[in-house]
Amino acid sequence: MRAPSYKERERQRREQEILDAAEQLLIERGYAALTMDDLADAVGISKPTLYQHFKSKEDLAARVIVNALQMLEAHLQQPHGDSPLAHIVKTFRHLLEQRHASGGVLASLGPELVVKAIHTSPLLAEHKARIVKLLGELVDEAKARGEIVDSIPTSVIVRSMFCLQSALTDLEPDLEHSLIGVIHLFLYGIAPRADAGSEPTKERRNP
Repeated sequence: MRAPSYKERERQRREQEILDAAEQLLIERGYAALTMDDLADAVGISKPTLYQHFKSKEDLAARVIVNALQMLEAHLQQPHGDSPLAHIVKTFRHLLEQRHASGGVLASLGPELVVKAIHTSPLLAEHKARIVKLLGELVDEAKARGEIVDSIPTSVIVRSMFCLQSALTDLEPDLEHSLIGVIHLFLYGIAPRADAGSEPTKERRNP
């Protein structure tokens, strides 16, 4: 593989400077209050130079989300010891904290913008597809070890991890309490533990 030229390295360095500054401003001000003028001033470059790297604020936000998804991919690829289920739970917590913890860059973008970007950006869609594949492999490994019941389709389990993130849209004052509640819901559902493994009856399906 050809090594990047000096010009390419400088461009990558400048883009990373812009992304670092953008993340800090997003955390401090939120997406709506961030302007490209403020970002150019923070980096110490002209606005035309900024637009050579990012064509719009939406494009910049997409790149910020890409960085977050790359971190999640790296987390999923880390060795997880003897318990794939424990790694799934840690990953789910990581997802929830990224999206909702105060001081997090994805929280500063807001859930609606993140979801819209993932559905409209081919690059983000590729990253999400890889994450879904890695999660599916992890779920299958947990099934093989008897940590997850085999009757639940892997795709349903993985999809539920993304769907349940919206359960934290209206947070309780204690984020940690909310996180634990959503993780518990993911693991055990809402039935008492003694009934958690039983097949729902017709009455339960159609109350």
